[in-house]
Formats: sequence, structure tokens, C-alpha cells
Amino acid sequence: MSKKKLCCQSFDASLSRIKGLTWLPWIGNNYSTAPRKILLVAESHYTKGDEEPIEDAKSNMEYSDFTREVVTECPVKGEWSNNMFDNLHRCLVGTTEFDTNKLWNEVAFYNFVQKPMDYNGEQWEKERPSKKDFLHGWSIFIDIIKILKPTDCIFIGVSASDTFDQYMEYNHVKYSPVKWLKGQGAYGRKFSLSLNDYCLNCVGIKHTSKYFSWNFWNRFLRKNSSEAMKFIQHLVNTPISTTIDMEVTNQIDNTWIKDVPVRKHKPIIACKYNDFDEYGDAHYITVGKAQYDNENDVSVKVWRWDENNTKWSRQSEELPVSRVFDMATMLASTIQIIQSGRNATPSSLGEEVLNEDDIAFLKMQINNRSQHIKQSILNLKTLINNIDIDNI
Repeated sequence: MSKKKLCCQSFDASLSRIKGLTWLPWIGNNYSTAPRKILLVAESHYTKGDEEPIEDAKSNMEYSDFTREVVTECPVKGEWSNNMFDNLHRCLVGTTEFDTNKLWNEVAFYNFVQKPMDYNGEQWEKERPSKKDFLHGWSIFIDIIKILKPTDCIFIGVSASDTFDQYMEYNHVKYSPVKWLKGQGAYGRKFSLSLNDYCLNCVGIKHTSKYFSWNFWNRFLRKNSSEAMKFIQHLVNTPISTTIDMEVTNQIDNTWIKDVPVRKHKPIIACKYNDFDEYGDAHYITVGKAQYDNENDVSVKVWRWDENNTKWSRQSEELPVSRVFDMATMLASTIQIIQSGRNATPSSLGEEVLNEDDIAFLKMQINNRSQHIKQSILNLKTLINNIDIDNI
């Protein structure tokens, strides 16, 4: 079964003219005639880390059919396994036990970031795309959809959507702003854009690579991208995919609770934080009994792995609850200073700017995570408004 037989090449001449497109999208042979044209958008290709030198890995990825080769070898022919594709199949179909050709012969797929990311397998560190990478990715995305004209677009991962509104506004593209929707492990996203008489609705789900509840996100897509999911169900025609036990899908995945560590600090309430912050090494945040001198105190603890991802780090931090609120106050004041300069209203902590030259650095780094920070502030604002301050 050859790559040419599996993958449509009739769009290649047009796609090859897109500036910045390193790897041609995978396009199923039946994509152009399918009643629903579904474009799946992942995030980025990673080097193999300790399996081969990074520079050698990047060199081996510098040819236009690399994405097509990955799809052919992994999800289509099953020559090697990948958790991202396995979970994607479960999310879209409800199982991995189906004829994958039926799916991949009908859909298109590519990676949003068109340059390889470094992966240091020994230290479990992944390079993350920059804000500039994501903004550039939207330019390529628009050129791709002008050619492929998908009817539905599903983003595997939500990071790209953090820069969607900014790019579309700046480039005067008609769009509907990103909506943050209830999710599990990450907020789902929904947004759309229009190019002349062509409109494309997009949804974003949590990245399928790890800590992924496919039951939840299958239900999410059936609600927020219903026509695409109906087409996939009809296309694959597997009994499992059409008879997912609703009692199971409505369950919240709380299997992680048993893995929350109990080390002196005694957790009472916990969250699986690394599902929401993919940038760091913090796995859980817990509220519970303090481990320091006064064990009757309440504390908040951030649980981190060590650099080898093999044991809990001594850098796991425990803080009194009042200090956590003071830190949030300090951060809010910092954002106000960035926005208003010396005209900012000081908080009771009496903040002082120590280095004016580095204010630009703070602004850039906060802007890089602006959507996450905005949503966190909105969530905190809602919770604070619902707290009876007099009863604390």
C-alpha cells in the first residue's frame, strides 16, 4: 500500500506555493469528494530526542512529505504506535479497533507549527512553540483552507487558539472570537472565520497525547461539531462507535485522585494541574493540612516532578493560604503596572519597580500566556464574587 495510493496529490501544486509551509498536509484520496471535508490540525512535529542527535533528526524532517509519511506509517498502516493518534481515534470513533483507512482516506491533516520542536527525551523537556510561531501558523492556516476549503476543522490542542483573535483582528479577517467552553483537563474552544463567501467553524479539544479523557471529548465534539462527527460515525460504521455507553461517557475521569501524593502535607482538596498548564512540571495543586511547624494550619502545595520525571521534587512548594492570595495580589498589581505604569493604583503590599528596563520582559512573557491568564482571572473573579467575605 503506497503513500501515493493513500494520499491525494491533486492540491500539491497550489499548496507548494504557500510561504512557510514546510510539510504538505496529508489529504485522503476521497477528501475532495467527501460530503464533509474535515481538516484535523495538530500542533507540531518533535525530534526524537535521545534516539538520535537533534540536528540529525531535524535534517531528516526537512522534506515536504514528512507529515504524510508519519500518517501513512502510524495511524494508517500501524507500523508504530503513537498515543496522540490512538487517543484521537478513540475520541473520533470510540475505539482503535476499526479500519483506519476508512477514516484517513476521507480527512486532511497537518501540523499548525511548521518547524520541528526539540524534544530532550533524557530530561523529559519539550520545546514549546513561541507566540510568534503560533501567529505565523495562522497565516499558513488561512492559505491552506483557501485551497482545501474544509467544511469542519478540529484542532488537536488549544494553544494555537490563544492567538486567533489577535491575528484575525490585526489582519482584518472577519471572525467570531474564541469561546472558552467547559472541558476536562483543558478548556474546549470554539471559533470561526470568514473569507469572502466562505465560512469555517473550528473547535479545539485538549491535546490527545496524554492525560486525555476520550469519552469526554467525544461527547464534546458530538455537541460542538455534530455534523462532522455524524459523518465520521457513518463513515467508519463500527458498532462500538455508535453505541458508546452514555453512563460511561457522563462519568468524570477522576482516576488520578489515587495518585495524589501524601507526604507530610495532607491533601484535602486537589486538582490535576498539569492538565491545565502544559508548560510546567507541576502535576498537582492541593489544599490541606500544613507540614510545617503548626500542623493545624491550612496550606496550598504545588507538587512537582524532579528533572528526570522519576520522583517528587524537593522543589515542591507549600505555602500558607494567606500568602497564596498575597502572591495573586502581587501578580495582579504587576499586570496593572504594566498597563498603567506609574499611574497604577498600589496594593496594600507596597510594590516598587526595581528595574524599569525589564518591564518589557514582564509584558512579553505575560502576553505569551494572555489567554490562560485572562481565563484564570475571570474564573477567580467569579469565585470571589460568590464568596461571603463576612463568613470567612
